[in-house]
Amino acid sequence: MTPATPETSLDWDLAFQRHRIKSNGGDSGKGGVSVTWLDAQDFDALKTAPSPSRSTYVVDSNAPTGNTIGDRHLAFLGSDGWYTYSDTHKLGAKNRVYVVKTTGGKYVKLQMLGYYSDAGTSGNPKFRYAEIDPPAN
Repeated sequence: MTPATPETSLDWDLAFQRHRIKSNGGDSGKGGVSVTWLDAQDFDALKTAPSPSRSTYVVDSNAPTGNTIGDRHLAFLGSDGWYTYSDTHKLGAKNRVYVVKTTGGKYVKLQMLGYYSDAGTSGNPKFRYAEIDPPAN
């Protein structure tokens, strides 16, 4: 689903365009979506979102990252994006779980699993997600 005016719509949380994942917060939208990440976190073990006082939640920014393909500081890219880039020019998912505060104020954990179809075609992001409890404090 693509809202008629995504920059002001509250009807979306994340948008995918190839390796870029935009969130509906900051410079990307008015939805108030914010994102944090936990490296080497067991996806199934994460039941409660980290407290903003213990983890930095970020929003999308239009500031350039300085890379050669013109990426912006999106919450899933920034200076430390969701993927690795191999010497064979392939993207791989980092061992990382993201926590997304949605437009509705709920919390969702999301883990990127890959970027290629079963046939090896790029631009086919694979991920898993589940709603989790809000921070304890």
